[in-house]
Amino acid sequence: MASPGQQGAGRAGRVRGTSSPSSSSTSTAISRRRWIASSSASALTLLRGQRDALALDLEGLRTKLRTGGRNMPKAVKFPRARVDDVVAVACMRSLYSTVEDLELVPDMQVYQKDFWLYRAEIQPEYVDGLSPLSPRIGDLTDPLYLDFISYSQFHVAGQKLQQAGADAALVDDFEARVGASILSRLGVGDLQGDPPAPAVRGPGEEGEFRSDFVEGGAVALPEPPATAPAVDLDLTTRLREAAAGGPRPLADAWLQHLCSKGYALRVTTSEVPPDPPTLGLSKFEARVVGPATLWGTEFLQAESSSRRYLPLANAFDAYATKALLKRAGFDAGCEIRSDEKNAIQAWTVRKYV
Repeated sequence: MASPGQQGAGRAGRVRGTSSPSSSSTSTAISRRRWIASSSASALTLLRGQRDALALDLEGLRTKLRTGGRNMPKAVKFPRARVDDVVAVACMRSLYSTVEDLELVPDMQVYQKDFWLYRAEIQPEYVDGLSPLSPRIGDLTDPLYLDFISYSQFHVAGQKLQQAGADAALVDDFEARVGASILSRLGVGDLQGDPPAPAVRGPGEEGEFRSDFVEGGAVALPEPPATAPAVDLDLTTRLREAAAGGPRPLADAWLQHLCSKGYALRVTTSEVPPDPPTLGLSKFEARVVGPATLWGTEFLQAESSSRRYLPLANAFDAYATKALLKRAGFDAGCEIRSDEKNAIQAWTVRKYV
């Protein structure tokens, strides 16, 4: 039998090990307050996150509304060369005349109107992106302006090709016409027949005018009368000599000529061994540094529809190179990629049989 002291100790132990009703209630209340505080904090954090997400969504929506959903590339701000006026006009007129010759629109006023509307839509965003630089609007020799205006016209030309349901044959015809027109306007003669004879210009036939593109890039003067363009004997002779070495030396000679006219800062070409080696097939790469159409090339390649109908983007040099290789008896294909300073052209060439 336990002694009274042991019984008291047992009762004291039982009392110390058991919570009283009041202390239990206090603990429950504290836990409830902690849970409520924690839940409130979580809810507040969630609401703040939703608010921030909504703000981002609204900003994204505003950007889409402002840009039409475009993903405009960064402006090209590093110094580029002033483009020779004859080269710039030859390129722009070749694009315009090709759209007209292929009858992609029932009336060229439709093309002009659509181009003007699109140009007006994106020009503010483009100009803002160039700040603190500013393009000389209407001056095709300014690469900042030529890049923008050629992109705008090619974008609309791509829309017209799409609306016409252009297949691969029509796209190839479009490319061939643009390129051949550039070559002819710049005096490139026959590369395979008899050597060209010096051309004699009559009075008033000194060349085309840069002023045919006025403020905003619209055509202000009609196309000159259809006469056989004068052949640049020196240029054609150099290209004929280069063609004897194959497609890469020919393309290199042509691109170096364009560089000397300010179309790009410099260019390098290099042979790329076909894998596997294939009889009659050759490959080479042309790296064009700082071309006057660099920004537009990147933009057109980012547009899925433009990429489908304009695989050469607005790279006038590539259109002309492809046409030049054809004149020399080569069937050529080109894939273009670009980075911040370069347009890289990967060429695959076969000799016509």
